[in-house]
Formats: sequence, structure tokens, C-alpha cells
Amino acid sequence: MMKQSFNKYVLTVTLLAAFFSLNGCSGSGDKPAETTTAAAAVIAETTARSSAGTAKASAETAKASEMKADKAAGDAGKYVIYEYESNGNKVDHGMLAEAGMGDTWLELYEDGTGKFNLFKNMLDITWEPGEITVYGTSKYTYKLEGDTLNLDMQGVYYTMMREGSLPAADSTGSNSSSSDSGEVSGTYYLTMLDTMSIQEFAEMTGTTVDKASEMIMLRLSPDGSMHFIEDGEDQPGTYTIEDDVITLTAEDEKMTGTIDGDTITFDLEGEKLVLSGSRPTDSGASAAADGSDSKSGEAVDTSTATGGDGVVGSEEELEKDYVWMNKVAKDIFHTTYEDLVKQFGVEGKFDKEEYSEHMKVNKRYYFWISPEDENHFIYVNFEEDDPDNAPGVYTVSGFNSSGFSASEAESRYLEEVQAAANEADKAAAANMKMKDFSVDIHPFAHDEDTITVSMQIPESGWSYDENKDHLVENEDPNTFGAGFIQFKVDPELSKFDFYKDKFENYKDIDEREIGGIKFAGRTYKNIGYEWTEYIAQIDDSHAVSIGIVRIDTSEGSMGDRILNSIKFK
Repeated sequence: MMKQSFNKYVLTVTLLAAFFSLNGCSGSGDKPAETTTAAAAVIAETTARSSAGTAKASAETAKASEMKADKAAGDAGKYVIYEYESNGNKVDHGMLAEAGMGDTWLELYEDGTGKFNLFKNMLDITWEPGEITVYGTSKYTYKLEGDTLNLDMQGVYYTMMREGSLPAADSTGSNSSSSDSGEVSGTYYLTMLDTMSIQEFAEMTGTTVDKASEMIMLRLSPDGSMHFIEDGEDQPGTYTIEDDVITLTAEDEKMTGTIDGDTITFDLEGEKLVLSGSRPTDSGASAAADGSDSKSGEAVDTSTATGGDGVVGSEEELEKDYVWMNKVAKDIFHTTYEDLVKQFGVEGKFDKEEYSEHMKVNKRYYFWISPEDENHFIYVNFEEDDPDNAPGVYTVSGFNSSGFSASEAESRYLEEVQAAANEADKAAAANMKMKDFSVDIHPFAHDEDTITVSMQIPESGWSYDENKDHLVENEDPNTFGAGFIQFKVDPELSKFDFYKDKFENYKDIDEREIGGIKFAGRTYKNIGYEWTEYIAQIDDSHAVSIGIVRIDTSEGSMGDRILNSIKFK
């Protein structure tokens, strides 16, 4: 697959452009791109919880500045993110850097004030030993052990290292390192395709150098495991090194290259693929510092936003709305301000409007507030979605909770909120117009061997991603967070158990008849997703897997209607 995938890039300009269009890189701001790695799933949740815009100046500055110098001196300093953990998943600095989030840092000044650069959002804070305060009300605890600072933000944990004490692999321009065993670890990014530089490739595909360098990546771990990532697809395997020769093995394929410093070069049938541990970056000029649009030079109008008092019906409603945004909404990063007003039942309290020079977009910020405690609120960032064709349409780009525990809200209300959403979907599904649809799926590397899967799907609102064999519950197959049904075919049923030992929370469930065939059912967590999977040997030479993520398949749901309509030939 690795060799075959590379050849896809060097065939024609058309195929290169088509690849980019499937890469899901069209989002901006805090909108994370969908990938199949656990790291990306965790990062996406962090962005949804914590990417809140510039904080208000703290009312506690005066109090904090009176801290005794001997207490402040030991903790004061700058701490750079090293590791992040949420819901039991850990993401290291290399993975964060790969997702463009490796520049998170916390700086504690001796006067009790400070700065928190949280995934490119600069927050003003105050602090005292063991605790930081954001927005003047949201308090988070930390522990400092030597040069390591462990910050707890409502069950999301950040491990930070004092600046200058990061391991060499993370404090240099390269994130690669060598071990005594001859293994090389780190993340390597695309820098050249045959004779085409990454700058030329980025220009041809109409994207940035940053994004272009992510189109093919190689992640090597010190234990000899590797992940070859292309188009967001993660191909895990192993690697070995002998002298300066590296060999990657994924399933039954091998790919051999040479190592020179932090550069790895693969020669595939006369075409070169070059990856580097030093990530290429963009060098273009930033937008004008005066708030003007860099394309037109016209000043941005920042006086048009409106809003209300932002007070919702109750604390319970506020927490349920947050759970809906964070766990249930199918397309939160395309949800408009008007849609969110309908969900919350009230206009948001307008905070501010600005032009983001970094992201080249207009942004607005709103609060939705509990009537029981004004310090309990949801803070939402919006970006102008399409200023050229739909000016004034703002969609969610990030949000966070403050004053209440998001994890506790989820434990109390997730089941209820999800059930209500499912019932609403069932009511809509009962009267939805359907159309005939079919896809051809093939065993790996055998395009001549075809299984046709026919079904009925809604006339609108769904799409198909041929690159991943995903039927997606959204008109845009690259939409972050959209549910999907994945189809796979292999000669033998045992192929679908290749990574079974990595599945978490594995459970066998009732079998289901699909296309007149009894499929065994199971649920598990893998690569950051909660899966429902049905598998069956449908004839002597074809086994089929139907994997389902974030789609309700209970009786009467749209997922149920689709599965019941499937036929194989």
C-alpha cells in the first residue's frame, strides 16, 4: 500500500490535485481535520474544550501581585508543553507539533500574573503556587516537580517542561532522535516528490507548505513500530535499520530507503520520496497589522455583531447544551451562530469581534451563561465561513466550558442528550426521501476483484469518500466529527482480527442479518473511535466488514434503514 500510494502522487497533476481535495485541509482557525489517528481524535477534543480566544483581563491581578517573592520565585518561569492526556489517551510533543499545536506554553511571572498560549490562543492569567486562574474565575491546579509542571484542566492533563529542559529531541528544529540500538524515532514530513520541492508541490496543489508536508508522514517509535500516514490514513507496521538503510514493513509490503542525518529517502521504481525530521514551514508575509484584509486592503467592519444577555434557562440546560456541542452534535464546526441560538434558546452575549491576522478570517466571540451562577458559562468562537460568497455567516470554530466540570456534565447528561438526539433523528428518518446507491469494494491490491454493495441512502445530506470507503453522514465527506459507515473486503474473515489485540473495551454483540447473511457483531474502541462492527464470510473467497462510527443503528434510525437495505453482488 505504501509503494502503491506513492505512485499515485507522481502519476499526473490531476491525481495530485485530487489527492489534496480529499485531504480535508480546507478548514481554518480552530477547526481540526479528521484523521484516523488516536492523537488527532484527542487533539480535536482538546480544541473543542479549550480553544477559547483571548481571555478578559483578570480582576485578581492586584491580589496576586502581593504574593511573597520567595513563594513565587521557585515556580516563576516559562513551561512548554511536552505531553497531553485526555480520556486515558496520551499525545506526545511530536504528535502535537505535527497537528500544529506544539507551541502551547505557560509563563508565570513573579508578580503573580502570566500568559497561557493555549493552542495559539493567548490567555492572560493570574496565579499563586499550585493554581492558575483564567478569565478571573476559572481555576486550575498544577504540581511542579523539578522542571516538570503537571496542569489539570478539568480532567484534561498537560505535562509541561521548564524552557531549556526539554529533551534534545523536542528542543531542536528536528523531532527525530537516535537510540543505541540503531533505531531512529520521531516524525518525518514530506519535503520532496521526485524532483518537485515541497514549495512547488504546495503551489501546485493550492495549499500551504505546512499542509503539503503533512500529506505524507512517517512516525517512527523507539520500540521498532512505525506509522506511515498518507491522506490521513494510518498504516501501522514495523521498521528495521541496518547501517544507513531503513526498511518499513506494513502488512505484506516492504519499502526500503536510506537515512542521511534527519532525512530519509525512498527510491520507488525510479521516483524519489524524501521525508525530513525538520518540518518545512511557510514563509509568506502575514496580514496587515492594521486590521485590514490582506486580499483587498479594506478595513474590516467590527461594529455589526449583535446579541442578547446570553442567559439560558437553567444550569442544567447550560450543561446539557455543552454536552450536545462536545459529544452529540454531528457537524459542530459548520454550525452557524443562528443554529446555536436555536439550540440554546437565547441570543449569546456578545464579547468582541476581531480580524485574525494569523488565520486571515473575521472572528466573533459569545458567552452563554447560567442563570444560577454568572461564572458558569460556555464561551464560543465563531469565524466568518465564506466571506466572498456568504458574508456575515459565522460558524463555530472553537468553544470551551468555564466554572463547571465538563466531565461531570457528560457523566450526568450524555446518555439523556444522546437519546433525545436519536429520537429526533428517527422522526426525521421516517419521512426522509431515499435514493438507490452502490459502491464497489476490493480486497487490498486486487482492484480486479470486486464486490458491489448496493443500498438506499437519503437523497441529500450524505456523501461517499472513495479514498476511505466511508459512507459519511454529511454532504462534505471530510467534515470533522461526521459519522460514517466503513466497508471492507478481504479473502478471509481472520484478516479483520489482525489488530484485535489492540482493541479496547471489546464486546461481542447480537448478530445482525444484512443482505440475507448473518453477520457477527462486536463493539470496541480503536484509533480513537468507538466502533460497532459486523463481519461475515459472504462466499468462499470474500469476507466483508461493515464498521460503524457515530451513527445510531437502533430500530427506526437512518443507520438501521441503510443497513436493512444493503445487498451484495
